[in-house]
Amino acid sequence: FTSKNVTLPPGQDIDSLVITIEANGTVSGKVLDEDGEPLAAIEVFAVVKEFYLGRVQYRFATEARTNDKGQYTMEGLRAGRSYLLWAAKRDRNLRPVSDIPANPKLRRRVPSPTFYPSSEAIEAAQPVVVSAGGHLESMDIHVRKSPSFCVEGLLETGSKPDALQFFLEETKPSSGISSQGGMFSSPPGGQTGPDGKIRVCDLRPGEYKITAFQWSAKPNLPLPFFGAA
Repeated sequence: FTSKNVTLPPGQDIDSLVITIEANGTVSGKVLDEDGEPLAAIEVFAVVKEFYLGRVQYRFATEARTNDKGQYTMEGLRAGRSYLLWAAKRDRNLRPVSDIPANPKLRRRVPSPTFYPSSEAIEAAQPVVVSAGGHLESMDIHVRKSPSFCVEGLLETGSKPDALQFFLEETKPSSGISSQGGMFSSPPGGQTGPDGKIRVCDLRPGEYKITAFQWSAKPNLPLPFFGAA
């Protein structure tokens, strides 16, 4: 879409208004593991970069999901805009207490979130630009597997453990408002039991944000409890 401001003088018609809209582009490819095997049910995000409040932000712009053949097609990319492609295995519904073995040596390796074409570091990601109505093919992302790590802790309200909703997500890229077309995407999360315990596994080394909150018993009221770290 596009928009244009016009001024309509009193008593006059405007009959020469021209609005030009460029067609969006698409990107398609596969997500493959270290052996070249396709990975199914992997989320692929288009990420935009911008400066906001004096620091660099990386925001999700749109997303797609691989099929059982590891293929994805991402639509709605703005022509001429630079995107980073990020593939990650994200389980939206997290068990509050994982049964992954406590011994790291007994844990299975997990797909590491990866930027196109094969970088785990956002600074080394290769930007992608599509033309108006264009289609970039064979944008394959090669994902390595990394050891599984865990985050363990206790969520409390006041000074006692409590049943709380929680989200756990990477700090970059992330959801949020952006002048470059950012969007909000539900991060992985779950709900603790009354003991407030969490143990989330299958994570790779990096920086994460955890958010905990409790819904109000009545609709349209502020959250009685909220915290983030």
